[in-house]
Amino acid sequence: SLTLTLPLGILSNHHSLNSPLTMRLFRNIIVSLIALFFIFAFALNGTHASTASDDTNESTLQAQEDALHSASSEKIPFQAEINQLLNIIINSLYTNKEIFLRELISNASDALDKIRYMSLKDKEALRHNEDLKIFVRADPVTNTLTIRDTGIGMTREDLVNSLGTIAKSGTKEFIEKLTESAGDNNLIGNFGVGFYSSYLVADTVTVTTKHNDDDQYIWSSEADNSYTIAKDPRGNTLGRGTEIILHLKEEASEYLDQKRLEELIRKYSEFVHFDIYLWNVRNETRTVEVPSEDEQPDQETPESSEESVQVEDEEKKPETKEITETVKEWKFINSEPPIWTRDPNDVTDEEYIRFYQAISKDKDAKPLTWIHFKAEGNIEFSSILYIPDQAPFDVYDPSQQESAVTLYVKRVFITNSIPDFMPRYLSFIRGVVDSDDLPLHVSRELLQESTVLKIIKKKLVSKAISMIRKLAKDDEKKRREREEEEAERANETGNSDDDDSRPPPEEEEYKYIRFWKAFGKNIRLGIIEDPLNRPRLVKMLRYKSTKSEFHFTSFQEYVDRMKDIQEYIYFISGENIDELRMSPYLEELRKRDFEVMYLTDAIDEYMVQQVPSYEGKDLISVTRDDLKFGDEEMKDVKERQEQANKDFIPLTTFLKKELGDVISKVSVATRLNASPCVLVSPKYGITANMARIMKAQALGADMSEVNKMMMKQRVLEINPNHAIIKQLNRMVDSEENSAITKSMAHLLFETALMRSGFQIENTALFASRIFNMMETSLSVPEDADYSDAENEEIPQQEEVAGDAEEKAAHEEL
Repeated sequence: SLTLTLPLGILSNHHSLNSPLTMRLFRNIIVSLIALFFIFAFALNGTHASTASDDTNESTLQAQEDALHSASSEKIPFQAEINQLLNIIINSLYTNKEIFLRELISNASDALDKIRYMSLKDKEALRHNEDLKIFVRADPVTNTLTIRDTGIGMTREDLVNSLGTIAKSGTKEFIEKLTESAGDNNLIGNFGVGFYSSYLVADTVTVTTKHNDDDQYIWSSEADNSYTIAKDPRGNTLGRGTEIILHLKEEASEYLDQKRLEELIRKYSEFVHFDIYLWNVRNETRTVEVPSEDEQPDQETPESSEESVQVEDEEKKPETKEITETVKEWKFINSEPPIWTRDPNDVTDEEYIRFYQAISKDKDAKPLTWIHFKAEGNIEFSSILYIPDQAPFDVYDPSQQESAVTLYVKRVFITNSIPDFMPRYLSFIRGVVDSDDLPLHVSRELLQESTVLKIIKKKLVSKAISMIRKLAKDDEKKRREREEEEAERANETGNSDDDDSRPPPEEEEYKYIRFWKAFGKNIRLGIIEDPLNRPRLVKMLRYKSTKSEFHFTSFQEYVDRMKDIQEYIYFISGENIDELRMSPYLEELRKRDFEVMYLTDAIDEYMVQQVPSYEGKDLISVTRDDLKFGDEEMKDVKERQEQANKDFIPLTTFLKKELGDVISKVSVATRLNASPCVLVSPKYGITANMARIMKAQALGADMSEVNKMMMKQRVLEINPNHAIIKQLNRMVDSEENSAITKSMAHLLFETALMRSGFQIENTALFASRIFNMMETSLSVPEDADYSDAENEEIPQQEEVAGDAEEKAAHEEL
């Protein structure tokens, strides 16, 4: 309206042409016209570009159809092996049809690699198009999917040799092996037959290609016995490269969906180092101004006209409305670069974190640490491995098949479902591995047996352990520095910081402690399952102990603190530290100031069996009967022990006779100070903690039989210095056969059961003995009536056989 109505109004008032306002308006009009000219030119150019990219598939398809049915076209029969291959692919080879897109994009990437390499020698190779890109476009109208690249393209001879015959691609050998084998035919890679995977989803495939050294040709086949080649009558429309059009089957309509295509491209080809674009059509809503009706300007003086324009500009607010437009554009898909191909020194921490978030599909996730390396030698590959900050919810799920480490070949996704790609105890490790040495023409079954993959696995495990070990060393260094600072501060203030009973600094500031709390079970599992790396994994164990109840400590730190006279590493296993701290097993060890490790995880019972020693020091459980202090051969110790054994022969003999069904022997203890007795397990027997774990297992063994076997193996150790033991020993001398002596023996044993962590088999009988003792202590009359006088007398039950003797014993007690 500014460029049309306003000039008309001004020209109708020619007397005002020389006014300042008129001149200013004319200048604005000229500037507006120039701007409109450029806008129109750019719009025209953009429309042309859009038309080129939005070139109606219908006309393209019609032109190809005409060319293929022209007199110059040539129909050529497939080589016999190709015919056989197509039949295998369509009917049985690939179980996962979506991989066709990965194969075609991979082929396009190879074509771009070839032209890029050629351009290094011949700069003219890129004269038609310097952009090396891949384009994917779905057209629901024509039911087609197009994959186009600006790569090297193919000559007519290439079309015949590459798509019509097998040549030297290895496909013939593959077919022979596939025919002979009845094994796993589900391919995970490219056999040199990736192009033919198109027929998994397409009835007809049409290839248009242009090579720098030849004309543009069209190749087409319906996967029957032949294919057709024709020179493209449209001339050079591609410039250079290859365009593959898939006429999709009815059941393959999902591959016309833009979201589905984007998902597949990100899954399989996100890290292809050439840009991949997907044709994107979307509706976009935006707000526009509603043009007002044209009004003729009033005849007025220049001054009043200028004032009027200013007032209108200030007061008038334009009306707006929302309109919906269809936007068509090429969307850049693989924006995440494959940083593992770069030098680690050139990658920032922010890039590593962003990449971790991409592969973990969690935008808020942050890794605890990572390692980026390139393995060189006979087998070369690049890899980035991450340790998550938190344990995944399914880290111990045995049904979890997918590996968190993804395998790529030449930056093309291959699989993340190779069994045992990483050992079970390292299943929490996330990352990528990219190798150019892995053969793509291999089945999943053969890949597991691949020598190359076995070497890669071994190096990955070694690198993962090194990454964890470095995390531990960094924390050890940090802790030493902190302890030195605290010691210096204590010297300056005169206060001692040796008291370990105070709470320590927050453990969360140490990364390895965070790792241990999240993945400590995995390290223990590795010690059980990986004998090759067991020595390295043992160094990563962290436990609290009697001298480090607030800090986690390692075996190495334990050994460094050992007293000169101490020969063994002591540990105790149980449900929690609070329970273990009060255990009678620790009494003599505390007195001698020997440190004891607290093992509180169920898996520790199994793990410790695989670690008989550390740095030449034997590991000894303080709950077993082979406990030693290192001074057993000293003369005075031996004499004292021999004398105690001799003095308590009456009691040990009596207890063995009375409790013979539930214990293997009775011995005089050297481990006790405050407790009268304790039950210990033989060296290869089942401990109380192991019995608890076995009983808790839903699919565990029949514990009734286990208990019977375990009871017969346990050893009752008595404290020769305890008053109860001394008094009982005297009672045995004088009243061995009395009911009270026998009852006290059973009560002593059952109390030892509880204190040692075992379960009492007959809790009712144990409770009865306790109540009888309470009656005696409280001087309750023997004929006391426990019934309620207001209630009717309850008839007495018949005596059960075997209760008379027990009743007599209670009465005597």
